[in-house]
Amino acid sequence: MRRPARSNLCNSSLDRANLEREILVRLCRVTLTRAARTKIAAALRGYAWHDAEHALVYAAIERLGARDSATLRHELPAQATRMGFPDIDWQIYFESVQAKAAPAFAEIAALIAQLPTSRAAKR
Repeated sequence: MRRPARSNLCNSSLDRANLEREILVRLCRVTLTRAARTKIAAALRGYAWHDAEHALVYAAIERLGARDSATLRHELPAQATRMGFPDIDWQIYFESVQAKAAPAFAEIAALIAQLPTSRAAKR
């Protein structure tokens, strides 16, 4: 994945947990090709999530594979429950799904590139 140019997508004052949440919210709002999800997975491989819930949400997204946002909305709670975590407030991740346009892959990649020790710059 090429290193995206920094843009106004993300206020530089966002702390790490907020940045992680923004990435997850966007992943829940977009339909990505399998190739795009593979690039995102490679960029986040080995990333130490600051927030344990964020790590779990990302793991659940990964286990479901390439899915559209409607399928994620329907299946993520069940996947997290199967993983032993039934009490996630999914509204946080899906609250603005209807209100905003789906983010582009480049927006997600730009946010990932801002994570500490992110592998986003490696391709």
